[in-house]
This record gives sequence, C-alpha cells and structure tokens, in this order.
Amino acid sequence: MAIDAKCPFCDKPYRLKDDFVGKKVTCANQDCRKLFVVTPSANGAPKPVVKAPAKIDAETTAAQAFADDPDAASNVPVDARIINMKCAICDFAWEVPWLTQGKNTLCPDCKHRQKVPEQKELKKADWRDSLGGRPSQAKVEELEGVTDAKQARMVSGEALRQTGVFKQEYEPRPTSFYVKIAAVVLFAITAMTTMVIMRNRRSTETKELRIIDDIAKAIDADELKDLPLYRATLRLSAGEFEARAGKDKKDRDRAVEFFNAAIADLNAAPKTAEREMLYGELAVAVLMLGGEGVDVIDQRKLTWLPQQSGNSRAKVRPSKAEEEGVQGQFRRVVQGLQSSRADFELRTAVFRRAARELLKVNQIEVLRSNLPAAFAELEQYEAEAQIGLECLRAGQMATAKEIGEKLQKALAPGTLKPAPTPVSAQALWLALDPPIKGPSLASAPTSTGEISDGTRQAYTAFQMLKNNPSEAKAIATRPGRADSRLRALALAAEWSDKPGEFVDEAVRIAAAEGKKKDASIPPITLVRLAQSAARAGVADQADDFAKLISDDGLKAWARAEILRNKLAADRGQQPPDEAAEIPADLADFKKFRLGHAWGRLQLARHTALKNGKLDLAKTYSSQWPRNTIAPFGLAGVMLGVQDAERR
Repeated sequence: MAIDAKCPFCDKPYRLKDDFVGKKVTCANQDCRKLFVVTPSANGAPKPVVKAPAKIDAETTAAQAFADDPDAASNVPVDARIINMKCAICDFAWEVPWLTQGKNTLCPDCKHRQKVPEQKELKKADWRDSLGGRPSQAKVEELEGVTDAKQARMVSGEALRQTGVFKQEYEPRPTSFYVKIAAVVLFAITAMTTMVIMRNRRSTETKELRIIDDIAKAIDADELKDLPLYRATLRLSAGEFEARAGKDKKDRDRAVEFFNAAIADLNAAPKTAEREMLYGELAVAVLMLGGEGVDVIDQRKLTWLPQQSGNSRAKVRPSKAEEEGVQGQFRRVVQGLQSSRADFELRTAVFRRAARELLKVNQIEVLRSNLPAAFAELEQYEAEAQIGLECLRAGQMATAKEIGEKLQKALAPGTLKPAPTPVSAQALWLALDPPIKGPSLASAPTSTGEISDGTRQAYTAFQMLKNNPSEAKAIATRPGRADSRLRALALAAEWSDKPGEFVDEAVRIAAAEGKKKDASIPPITLVRLAQSAARAGVADQADDFAKLISDDGLKAWARAEILRNKLAADRGQQPPDEAAEIPADLADFKKFRLGHAWGRLQLARHTALKNGKLDLAKTYSSQWPRNTIAPFGLAGVMLGVQDAERR
C-alpha cells in the first residue's frame, strides 16, 4: 500500500510504500537534501470513521478529567508515534520515531550526537488513585511528627541525583580535547619556567662579572704591589672559574689569559716554599682547559695534545694556546717548578695528583710527555714509575704494563745509574699481573730488623696496591731513618680510604724526632701528613705536623691546607672566620703570608658551596681587610657558587 508524504523542510511531495513510515530518508530536492522521518501527509491519510455516540461512562469521564492527553495513548499506534527533537547545539528541530527513545541520534544539521529522551507511557488515569483510594471528604487522623509514605508525593531532582537514582549523562569528549588542554598548560608552565631561569641566569652572570671586575681591580691595587703571590692566587682562581664555566670561546681565552698572568707573577716572585706550593696548584688548575669533541670544535676547550699543523693558507690561524693544547700550558707551569729547584718529593707529589685527574679522562700522555720539563734526565725514571703506580691504581693496566716494560729495558744492569734510585719501578713490576722480572732495585724486606729506604718505599707501595694496609704499615714503621718512615706513611695515608691508622703512627714518629736537636724531617712530608690527618678528621694531629715546620710561610700554607681538607671531609660544618688566621698587624705587608689568603679563600668557598648565593661576597667585602684579604673572599664565593651549581 502506498502513502503520500512530503518533506517538512521544502514541502516536496512523495508517494512511498508504507514500509518507509518511521524511517529516515534524504530529500531529493537538490536545494534541500535534508534528512527527515517519513510520516503520512494529510492528503494520504485515511478518512476518519464517524462512530455513533457512546453511552456516557462515569469511570471513563473521571479518567479523562485527570489525564493530560486522553487520546495520546489509545488513538496512535506505537509504530506511528514520533518524538520531537531539538538540537542542544544549533537549535535545529526534527522528528524521530518513537521506538528510538534511549538511543543516540545525530542532528541532521550540525551532526552533534545526542540521546533521544525516554518518553512517559500515557495511560488512562483512575480518579481513585488521585484521591489516595478514599472519598474526598473522608477525615484522616495524622499523628504529629510521623510522616506517612503516601504523603511524600514530590522528591526534588537534585535529591535524586545526589542519591544516585538517576545520573546525568554527558557526551564523552575526545582524547584530543584533553591533549590540547594539557599542551596549552604545559606550554604556559614551560614558558614561565624558562623566563624565570633566564632571568636568574642573567642576574647571576651579571653578579659574576661584577665580582671578576672587583678582583681585577684588587689585583691592580697598590696594596698587592708587594704581594706577587697574592696576585698570582687571585688570577689562578679567576682562571679556574672561567675554565670550568666553558660557555664559549671568550671564557676559554679569558681562562688562558688569567693562567698565563699567574705564571708570570710566580716566575717574578722570590723563590720560597709558598711559591712552589702555588705552582703545584696552578699545574692542576690548567688541566681544566682540556676537552674533546664538540667542546673543542666550538672552541670552548683546548685539545689535550698539540694540534697538527694545518694548511698554511688558512684564513683563520689558531692561537698559540690552541696550537700547544693543554700539554703546552702544563709544561710552562712545571718548568717553573724545575727552575726554582723545588724538592723532588714536591714535584712527584704534583705529578701524582695531576695523574689522578688525567686518568679520569684517559689523557695520561699529557703528563708523561712533560716529564723532561719538570725532572732532570736521571730523575725521570722514578717519576715515570710513580705515574705507572697511579695507572695501576686507576685500573689502567695496559698503560701501567707499557711503563713497566719500558723501565725494564731502560734500567737493565750496566746501562745507567738513575738518581734517586727508581724503587717505585720495583713496586710496579711486582704489582703487575703477571709480574715483570726486572733488575733488583730494592731487596725484599727481612723478617726483623732495620730495612733500607728503598725497600721501605717500594714494598709499602706494593702492599698498598695489593690492598694489604696492615702489611704496608708494618713495613713503613720498621726501624730506620725517621724521614724514610714518615715518607712511606705519607704515601700509604695518601692512597688509603682510612688514613687515620697511618697518621697515628706518623704522629708518634714525628713527635719523637722533633725532640732531637738535629731533627731533619722534609717540610713537604709534614705538609702531606697534615693534609691526610685533616682528611681523616683529626685536626689536632694535623696541627701537630704543622707546628714542626720551621718555615713560617710553609707553616701558614700547611694550616690553610688543613682547613681545606677538614672542610672537604665534612661539608656540614661552618667554622668562624678566625679558623683561617690573618696577620694581627695589617699595616705590615711583610707579615702577610700566602697561607693567610689561601685559608680565607677556602673558607669563603666552603660557605658559598653551602648556601649557593653570590650575595655573600658583599659580606666579605665589608668585613674582611679591603684590597688584601677581601678579594679572596670574593674569589672563594665565586668558586663556591660554581661548585654548588656543578654538584
């Protein structure tokens, strides 16, 4: 059977099969093309049948009186019913079949997905239900404070939602919506964080440049004219700061300039023990100029070894520092040590310390190539053997073996007589796996009695390498010369994680030797023992070693080193300024020792490392002696804050 229908949007007429009733079709009008539900139009609907009047029924009349739409449930079939929809987004109105209630549908206009609301099923009302099942004039007795369930006729929608009877349903948002929101929030946070970091960095860099300018002014001040070691120390500190910063070529070149100026100050200064100690600090500091890879390409660092000569027609010629590399910078420093005839023990101590730093970056060749710059030809064998021992301690077995084999050939019987005897080569040969059979440079220790200096040094080192500290201590303390025993204990304490047991023995020996009129303990040995004692946390014993030093300048340096190692062993402490002594008479520059400035620098560096604030420099500028000690407070703060940033 066919029915007549028309599009509700453009009134285009259609004649369709009755199977299409209630279904959605698209209008064929090219100007319309909207989706609508097929319903019979008026001209296609069957004519109503006129029925005879029915008898009036009281029950029916009462039901119609209470019904909202008496004919809605009885006259229209379910299949023919429709539901009027209105889009919540674009307000478009359309109709959907009655049977689609509770399902999702799309707005024909904006395609927004929404749910067809559930419809109430209308039925004839019973007048008795509306009156509670009793006559309207019936009297009801109500008890005070008691509510009958029949009296609770209305419940608010909010109460039903809170109790979970029915829930508000929302169309789920796509994941992309939340991703976009998160991206916007993250971008805002990142932008704000970047702005804060950049502002703080600019502020920090400005303060750092101001401190460096103040240090440069202090270097040129009249007060430091007669204190070349003070000027050299300030330049060393500024060079260390710039070398470690390493942000660009300017930092690197400024570091090289500061280091070269410090070398010039040291070369011009009188020959003293303090000067030799500062040479050692500078030798280790210039190693911070070295780097590899991108750092060298971007000119933030120098190559470790000299660059190969390039094309002579190149437009940009490398600087002298770039041509020499770190090897050349280190060579100029250690040449100063040799020219000042520094003690052999001091020079080897500097080389051992430099070896530990270079082994971390696998650049020990920088040190080995500079042996002729610091040692005479006959001294180089013992010095290189000590480098071999440091390689062995660091696990660089191949390099240690190569040094051992080289020394085995060089020290073959009848070739030469090095001075001092390279007993460290004996320890190296014994400690290698497998051991190297070389000439006998130091005999094995006997079970009892006095042993030679060479045997003591060689076998103390060997036992420490084999991780036998008790055996090493027994050999180091065997009867013999006091200076020999103290040197062996100093080496064992330097290599030990627990130097206290070796320091205790050294204190006993040094105290007994100090009582003699002809006591002869090398000052550098006492400084090394004082450093190890401070590292072990026994400051009183460290000061006992310092008291035995006869040179006032070296004694002040030893006490500054005690403070430095003491602070490094316990970063939580905060000693007063008086922990680093300064001259009582500030007008007499002859009483100023390098150790006074060095101690204050270490104190300021430790404090700045704890709080990480450059503003501490203002305190030292106002409270410490101006243009003499105060600049070392500035240098210490600058390095301490840098330490905190790098930690």
